[in-house]
Amino acid sequence: MVDVSVIVATHNRAALVAEAIESVLAQTAPVREVIVVDDGSTDTTHQTLTGFGDRIRAVFQTNQGASAARNHAMRLARGSWLAFLDDDDVWLATKIEEQLEVVRRNPKLALVYCSDYAVDHQLRIMHARPARPENRGDVFEKLLINNFIYTSCVLARRDAVEESGLMDLKLAFAQDWDLWLKIAAKYPVDFVESPLVYYRHSAVGCLTKDIPGPNRIQEVQSIMDRACQLRPILASSRQLAYHRLQCLWAATWLEQGRQSKALASSIRAASYRPLSREAYRLAIHSVVPPSIKRVAARLLGRNGNGTRTATHSVASLSSPQGDTQTAAPREKTPLVARSSAVAQDWPPVLILNMSYSGLGIARNLRGRGMRVVGLSSGSGACGNSTRLCEVRFTPDSQNEPEALTEYLLRSAHEFSGAIIFPTRDADVLLLDRYRERLEPHFRLAIPPRDCLRQVANKYNLVKLAARVGVPIPRSALVDSIEGLTRIPSEVGFPCVLKPVSSVHWRRSDHWKKVGARKAFLVRNMDELETEYAAVATVHPEVLVQEWIPGDTNQIVVLGGYVNENSAPLGYFTARKVVQSPDDFGTGCLVENVAIPVILEPTERLWRALHYEGMAEVEYKRDLRTGEFKLIEINTRHWDWHQLGCASGVNLSWIAYCHLAGRPEAPVHPKAAPAKWVAETDLFYYFARGVYRRELKAKKLWEDLSGPRIYSIFAWKDPLPSLRHWLTEYLPALGSQIVDKFRGGNSRP
Repeated sequence: MVDVSVIVATHNRAALVAEAIESVLAQTAPVREVIVVDDGSTDTTHQTLTGFGDRIRAVFQTNQGASAARNHAMRLARGSWLAFLDDDDVWLATKIEEQLEVVRRNPKLALVYCSDYAVDHQLRIMHARPARPENRGDVFEKLLINNFIYTSCVLARRDAVEESGLMDLKLAFAQDWDLWLKIAAKYPVDFVESPLVYYRHSAVGCLTKDIPGPNRIQEVQSIMDRACQLRPILASSRQLAYHRLQCLWAATWLEQGRQSKALASSIRAASYRPLSREAYRLAIHSVVPPSIKRVAARLLGRNGNGTRTATHSVASLSSPQGDTQTAAPREKTPLVARSSAVAQDWPPVLILNMSYSGLGIARNLRGRGMRVVGLSSGSGACGNSTRLCEVRFTPDSQNEPEALTEYLLRSAHEFSGAIIFPTRDADVLLLDRYRERLEPHFRLAIPPRDCLRQVANKYNLVKLAARVGVPIPRSALVDSIEGLTRIPSEVGFPCVLKPVSSVHWRRSDHWKKVGARKAFLVRNMDELETEYAAVATVHPEVLVQEWIPGDTNQIVVLGGYVNENSAPLGYFTARKVVQSPDDFGTGCLVENVAIPVILEPTERLWRALHYEGMAEVEYKRDLRTGEFKLIEINTRHWDWHQLGCASGVNLSWIAYCHLAGRPEAPVHPKAAPAKWVAETDLFYYFARGVYRRELKAKKLWEDLSGPRIYSIFAWKDPLPSLRHWLTEYLPALGSQIVDKFRGGNSRP
């Protein structure tokens, strides 16, 4: 038994506090005592605590606040060391043992903390938060600038805590930071590098959530003022701390529309750090008229007051301690005295490939506060130049899956807990293939393995759809030339030939061998035998399906994100207006329209699949019967997913919140017609159609009417479009024109 008293304050968290206590009792180094103070709970917390018997010391008091409860427990403690645990957090089994080993190596220490994992309500890891190497030893001045010590991570010497006066009940906010500063002013601090705490983001709240921003900052300033009196500090550290504090004041006043106060604070910030761009940026926001700022906001993709950071600045003032006295959502982020603070407890995002889909994800997540990194495998990807995320060049998931996997694993320390969004079938295949190696470090935005493999096999998918009553085209699986004899009776002509799994035709040089076609139409047996002989050299197994007659505008899609109960958290419907090539191409003009009739069969299909994740479910209306027949399901973001934002359905954000363990209420689409345009593809489609006299400009112009979202161009992010046209599309178009002239006047 080690001489450690564990301090737990709780209020109305009967289930969670039991889990926290169990993690203490499971320590490899058994502690001297576990003191749990129930601060006036009205739920079943009393029964929960008494159920532990003499394994804990349960204390009950009227509601006085978390700090008062902790102080009560500290006065009762008999151990030489005090370990703090929030009632919704969980320790790893070796937490106390590893921290005491650090103490054994350096008996002068008064406080030892550790790295931790940010987890969701179900203890699923979102990301690791490693302690920084420089934050050990004499950390007082660093701690004055930024509170990097979380309450549940702390093991502190009792005499140092008592000498510091316990937690100051006069403070309504950040009492723990105040205590750590007092200890660090006199004693050295160290940490354990390993994450030893599951730091949960609870649905039950904190009192500090309801404290107005100015009141919070006033408390912070009070703590800083008092801390600066504890001992002499470097002028540079003091200036940086107060510079960041004044930036916080300026950002908060801007958020409240109090321009004159914001200007005064930004000037004070500049006086502390004259070379700070942040102070001058805030000063400019303080003097620019609101009308001009609104225009700038639309152009730059920022919020209405012209700064993207003010909201996060105030939110970041939440103390790691948190308070457990109200039912507001609990914030547990370190105090960061800087106006450019980001949402530190939100995991980063990795986007595999920066084509239309990846660029759309970056734009959907702009301004949300998390770190977004695009992993691009090609220098020509249109999203490589976006200003809305970082872009790094990596191996290709299709041709170098092992190399990309190794890159991700090497980057796990930097992006621990990141959510990975795939944008191509090859990306999905890679994430599933290496799921066991990647999942300990990342969150993979793909369906469960059994579901994914059922969907990836198009023949299995149509069989399941037929079994649950979802209309499908007549279909047959063929794996040999002899199997073609069944097609006239089972499917009929004309029919469609496609791969059973799309990756069969995409690997290596297979795409060229199949003529760069996703599928193709065959009209008779001779064509079927000829086409099959060609594709069988790539993969012998193909799916042959009935051809559903009708124009492109009969192809409709339901796009959504589905939770673990196979229920959509958000969805929208659309129809294709133009796709290229016409029969089996990719949509380059898609219209957002309400098609409620396809929702019910789609939900039925999701339930049968036990589906979870992103889904693009495509149907084609059979004009002969009026049925919408299932074509395929994409298990990832697709090119025009951004179109959902026109209906108020941001699927990227919905997916992110769900995977980060903070799902929002289901979102239903609003009636808001809009169109998604792949401008370069549509331009080529138009030029080719006019050249062949197959398309009239007036008809296409009518189809383009109304609000539009472009695949590459955006006023708020213009560089990708400019770069793509100048370096990719126009040179390619010029080369094609030259080839046509060299080849004579024959039409293509």
